[in-house]
Amino acid sequence: MTEDAFSKFEHQLHTYELFEQHKAALLADAREFLDGHPEFQLVGLILENGVPEAAPLIEAIETGAGQKLSGQGLLGVFPRALLVEVLRRSSPALLEWLPAPETPPVRHLAIAAFTKQGVQIGSFPLAGDSTG
Repeated sequence: MTEDAFSKFEHQLHTYELFEQHKAALLADAREFLDGHPEFQLVGLILENGVPEAAPLIEAIETGAGQKLSGQGLLGVFPRALLVEVLRRSSPALLEWLPAPETPPVRHLAIAAFTKQGVQIGSFPLAGDSTG
């Protein structure tokens, strides 16, 4: 295995660990929101601080919130349209990896992890088994 292969493996492992660490909370938040608004399309976001690919998302969230974000990063559930809009402008190739929107009722939550090693997108079932 080359050094590059190890680097990719480490990135995949890091992302897997982030998904495992935060998936349950993101799925719970999405289920709670969708209970009252089943027509919405949501995504889970895990944004590490200082990641260039995440900067446009953080800027859009700060603009929407009307305040600067602080801390080590950001974790939350957001409208899918926000992610699509930002990716279309900043990283259109990543749109290929984003699962297509579902017709309500929504059954899966796409989670995008923006880390210093890159971006990974996974899709996880909202109901029942959350092991994805």
